[in-house]
Amino acid sequence: MSTLQIPINTESLFEPLLTSREAAPFLRLHYKTLEAMARAGEVPATKKGKSWLFRLSRLSEWIDRELQSKAVRAKETVR
Repeated sequence: MSTLQIPINTESLFEPLLTSREAAPFLRLHYKTLEAMARAGEVPATKKGKSWLFRLSRLSEWIDRELQSKAVRAKETVR
């Protein structure tokens, strides 16, 4: 009896998790600053053991939300 083997590309199934040292340059932050922001719950992150882990897509979404809220506040102060 033969078994059907379907190749699975696991790289496309999951977005890789980045360490704080890998993620920080995308935000132009020092990795310690990013870790402090993660501890404070200011950025989307998860902690595994002693390491903070980040998804680049979630950080990008977070930046977009931050920029939108700042734009809204700026418009409100102009009025």
